[in-house]
Amino acid sequence: MTTPNGVFSLKAIANGSNTNLVVVGQAPQMPGSLVILDGTTQEASLSFVNVDGEKYGWVVGDAGHVSGVAIGVGAEKNYKDSSFIITDGGSIYHQLTAATNMWLACDRTVNGEQHKILAWGNQGSDGRFPDGCSFASVKQSCADDMAPTDSA
Repeated sequence: MTTPNGVFSLKAIANGSNTNLVVVGQAPQMPGSLVILDGTTQEASLSFVNVDGEKYGWVVGDAGHVSGVAIGVGAEKNYKDSSFIITDGGSIYHQLTAATNMWLACDRTVNGEQHKILAWGNQGSDGRFPDGCSFASVKQSCADDMAPTDSA
């Protein structure tokens, strides 16, 4: 995840007793959670693997046309969403439900600690980002590690 304040490696972590995971950014020298691409670069699902030996699919909430909203990206066991697009340059996008949808990096508390989380949302009608958030982009760190696979 790249933000105006730097680059962060993405990691899926538990949030209390919730069975779903939260996608947080950490220092780039820290290893992020392994992510695999399932499908084609134009219709892909993304999953974190080796999280308790299970696959956790990325969950991106529908921000729609709501102004000034940021919905944290999560990961759910055995979930599959084929709405991701991977460009030749390795940038990762999600299908838009409104032209204003974008990746955001937001300061949030997870397990009592401050983290920068990956979120999906929209700027406010005044052009400001939701509180504690800034623009973010998501890109593969190693294209060879995310080569498309065939799956049923």
